[in-house]
Amino acid sequence: MRRVVFLVNALSDLRPTMTTTRMLLASTRMGMDTWVSELGALAVSDIGEGDQGGQIGNRGQATVWARPMSDAEVSTAEFLEGSLARTTPQPLVLEAGDAFIVRLNPARFGHAAHVSFTTWMLGFLERSGIEVINPVQSLERSANKAFLSEMPQAIRPRQAVVASVEAALFAIERIQAGRHKRRVVVKPARGTRGQGVVFVDPEVTDPRPIVELILERGAVVIQEQLPEPERGDIRVMVVDGIVLDVDGQAMAVRRIPAAGELRSNLHTGGRAELAELGDRELAVLAALRPYLVEAGVRLVGVDLLGGKILELNVWAPGGLGPFEQFTGLDASKTLMQVLLGNGH
Repeated sequence: MRRVVFLVNALSDLRPTMTTTRMLLASTRMGMDTWVSELGALAVSDIGEGDQGGQIGNRGQATVWARPMSDAEVSTAEFLEGSLARTTPQPLVLEAGDAFIVRLNPARFGHAAHVSFTTWMLGFLERSGIEVINPVQSLERSANKAFLSEMPQAIRPRQAVVASVEAALFAIERIQAGRHKRRVVVKPARGTRGQGVVFVDPEVTDPRPIVELILERGAVVIQEQLPEPERGDIRVMVVDGIVLDVDGQAMAVRRIPAAGELRSNLHTGGRAELAELGDRELAVLAALRPYLVEAGVRLVGVDLLGGKILELNVWAPGGLGPFEQFTGLDASKTLMQVLLGNGH
C-alpha cells in the first residue's frame, strides 16, 4: 500500500466542497495509506526513540507530524467534523517511494520564514527519494503571479510585476497608451481568492493611492484587462501539460462574476457552470504545455479569459467541486490516479 501525505495550511480551513478535501477522501477510498499534515509539521532530525546521541556521518531524517485518514466510508462532513478531528498527530519518518502532495496557499503563510524553510524541506524530501507534487522547483517559481511573465506574451495579458510606486505608475501609463485603452488590473503579486484585486480606469481615477495601498503587501501585478470579463473566466485542470480528462469530459468550469462585479472568484460571489473548451482555448493550452513541462509543473489550474491565460494556480488549484456537482463524475479519483501514475 503506497503512503500519501497531504500538506495543508490548516486543518480548520478545510471545507466539504474544497478540492483538497475531495482529493484526501479519494486517496483514502483508493486504498492508499493517506495522511494529512499542517504547515509547520515538517522537520528534519536525527533524534528519535532510543537515540543515544547519534552517530557521526548519519544523515537527518525527514519527518512530518500528520493525522491518519482511517475511515474511507465516511461522508465528507463526517470526515471533517468527526473522523479527522478525533485523530491525534503522529510523527512519520518519510521514506523513498512516499508521495507528498502540497496543497498550500503561499499567500497565507504568515511569516516569510515559513516560505523558505518549507520550500527547503520539500527539496530535502525530493533529495531523499520522496515524490513531491508539485515538485519544489515549480513551487518556488510559481509562488507569486510573476510566474505568468515567463510565458509568451501572445498567450497572456500585457503585464508588469513591480515593487515601487513609480514603476507601477509607469506600467499603467504604458498599458493605457496601447490601442485598446482598456482598464488596468492592479493586484498583489502574492494574492488569493480575488482579494486586493482592483480595476482602474486612469482616465477617471488617480491610480497612485491604489498602488500605494496594495504595495504595502509586497510587489504588485499591473495587467491589462482582458476582453469579455462579464462572461467570466474558465478554470481548467491540467496535469503534466494535458487537460484532465474525466470519462471523456474535460475538467473545465466557467466562473461567472456576480452582478456589478468583474472578479469571477467564487469567494467574491461568482457562480460556476460547466464549460466547454473551444479551438481558441485548446490552442492556448497547447502553446502553454512546453513551458509547464520545462518548469516541472505537474498539476496546475489554468484560468482562461478572452482567449488568453489570466492566471496560473500551481500551489493548490481548485475546481473539482463544481465539476463533480455538474457532471456526477468522480474527477477526484481520476486526478489522484493520474498524479500517482495510474493513468492519463
